Amino acid sequence: MAANSISSKSADKSVVEVDGVSFETLVSDSVLSVPQPGAETPVKFGVRITNKKQKPARFARFGIIHPNLVTEEGRVIPLDGGTDGEKMPNESDYPLVMPRESVTFFLEGTFSWQNDKLELGGADGFGGFWYFRDLKPGQYKFQFIYQNYAAVMQIHQPKEQVLEGIWTGKILTPFVEFQLIQT
Repeated sequence: MAANSISSKSADKSVVEVDGVSFETLVSDSVLSVPQPGAETPVKFGVRITNKKQKPARFARFGIIHPNLVTEEGRVIPLDGGTDGEKMPNESDYPLVMPRESVTFFLEGTFSWQNDKLELGGADGFGGFWYFRDLKPGQYKFQFIYQNYAAVMQIHQPKEQVLEGIWTGKILTPFVEFQLIQT
C-alpha cells in the first residue's frame, strides 16, 4: 500500500479504497472445472478501479498489475513466467479516468495440463506470460498486486508525448474466492 495512505474496506469485501480510489477484484466464475487432458478451462480475472476524487487520474496497466493466487490454507502459489518480447506502451495503456468513473483491466487465463500437472496461465498482453503450476482441485483465493511508482511516462504511440498524473502506489486488491472442481 502507498505510504501515508488510508485504506478502508467497503461493505463489499472485494473492494478496497485508498486515497479516494477504489479497487475491486473480479472473477468470471466462482466454480471452475478441471479440464480433461488436452482441453482448457478459460477464466477471466479483473480489477475495476473507480476514481472517487474530484479530478481526473490516469491508471497504468502496462506491466503494473500482477496476479496472486493463494490456497484455502493460505499457502501462496509461486507466480512464474517470462517474456517473448515487450510491446511499447500506448496512451491507451494509461487511461484517463474522470471523477466518479471506472476503468476495468482484465487478465484472461486458462487452466490446462502441462507435463501432467495442472496449471493456470495466460499472456499479459504486453509480450509477457504468466502461470501458476501444480494446482489441485480445491478452494483458491485470487487477488491483484497493483504497483506503480512512475507518475509520469513518456510514450511514443500514437504520438510522442509525456503522460502526467498517473496514480502511484502499491495496492493488494481484496481476495475473491473460486473453487476448482473435478467433474
